[in-house]
Amino acid sequence: MIGVFVLAALFASAVVLYVVVGARRNRARSMDRTSASAALFADRRQELVAEGRVQALDTSTLAELEEELALDLIESEAQPVASQGESGDASPQDAPLRIVALTGAGLAVVALGLYAIWGEPHASALVRAGDVLVSDGVDRAALASAEKALSARAGRNPEDVDTWFFLGHARMRLADYRGAEIAFAKLRDLAGPNEEADAAWAQASYLAEDGLTETARQVVERVLAARPDHPAMLEMLAMDAMRRGAFARASGYLARATGQPLPESRRALLENLMTVARSQLDPARPLIEVSVSIEGDTRRPWLIVFARPIGGGMPLAVVRVRARASQTVLLDDTVGIGGATRLSDGGVVEVVARLSNTGNAVASSDDLEVSAQPVDPGAQPRVELTFAPDAIPASATATVDVSLDAAFDVAPAAMVFVIARDAAQPGPPLAVKRIVAGDLPARVALTDADAMLAGRGLQGVETLELVARVALGGSTTAMAGDLESPIWVGSLSAEPVHLHIDRRLP
Repeated sequence: MIGVFVLAALFASAVVLYVVVGARRNRARSMDRTSASAALFADRRQELVAEGRVQALDTSTLAELEEELALDLIESEAQPVASQGESGDASPQDAPLRIVALTGAGLAVVALGLYAIWGEPHASALVRAGDVLVSDGVDRAALASAEKALSARAGRNPEDVDTWFFLGHARMRLADYRGAEIAFAKLRDLAGPNEEADAAWAQASYLAEDGLTETARQVVERVLAARPDHPAMLEMLAMDAMRRGAFARASGYLARATGQPLPESRRALLENLMTVARSQLDPARPLIEVSVSIEGDTRRPWLIVFARPIGGGMPLAVVRVRARASQTVLLDDTVGIGGATRLSDGGVVEVVARLSNTGNAVASSDDLEVSAQPVDPGAQPRVELTFAPDAIPASATATVDVSLDAAFDVAPAAMVFVIARDAAQPGPPLAVKRIVAGDLPARVALTDADAMLAGRGLQGVETLELVARVALGGSTTAMAGDLESPIWVGSLSAEPVHLHIDRRLP
């Protein structure tokens, strides 16, 4: 924009200069021509007087000849240059030049006016501000220049969200945390409820106040409600907990934070903080030290290690980290999931390690799992788990062929449930798949993705019960009049199980 204004002003100035110089040159040429004509008239007059003497002309005849000479010279001078009127106004030929001159002057005035309204005095600094804010290292002079330009722009455009965003980050890098807090507060006012704006303000407030205020804590909790594993928010909570001596809580926050994608330098820092926090805990507390090795390239980025009751159920402690060739994690109450039962409550548990593409709590058919023999956390055991290239899938699959007897006339939209249970443990189904009668006959696959309860799937079940049911009333609970197949009992294998719905429940 500045370039446009400058070019317009230069163009206008050039036009004015051209017109002024041209006008002066024309005036000079006109004056030179008039002087030449006067000199020519004087010479011709002298010649005429001399000739009159030779020819003995009388005075009246000589006067008439001089008058004709003067008229001829005046006429010859008037032909190439338009004469001026008696009033002295510019001739028609001068009018376009005056218009051009006035237009050029007007362009210059307009250009200066537009620049005053729309121009950006700090434009060059603003252009560099983005590069400065994302560059490695801290060039304080460049940062100060960017902050000054952004601050000036914010004063002229107080509703510009982007300006306040960059201004806040510039002040953060200059360690002006109070100023950053003010900038991010303005950003929050303009942007409304926004995770990024809330997180930026909370960080600036934490550094400005040297700790979490109650208002900042509420903002952090709001961010975590939308994104439970926000690394910066978890790190702030961990630091605040360590300040207050709540090392177990700090360890839990840090364990969650290190489970996120982070630069290695940042991850190393958080892991060191976690070591410090855990060094303050009771060394005799129940815990399990789990060392995990991965042989070969599994191409699964997440490692989830957890302890759960024997036979399945909700995990008592969980750690999720980025998968590496070799690493060790600790399972204790600091990484519990907040259930009614904790790892320290006693009892033997099983330890499972899972390699996952998604990092989700519920296993998918593409995940890999290995498990250890049951251990007692109270003995602080050390468990070693290895993922070999032939590790078994984490999610066992039951393949079922379902068909409906032709004797039954069933609406195509009627619900059909394929149900898997643990024959040795009565209780809710392990997995349920729902289809409609119009799809029959059909082949379905039951996996841990169909589990009714997280962490309780088909893997490790020795004896399985499978049944298919047409729920005429639409309920998952068997009711009188529903159509059902005989119950199949057996162990999982690669062969499909055939379930034929051929009876009605009394």
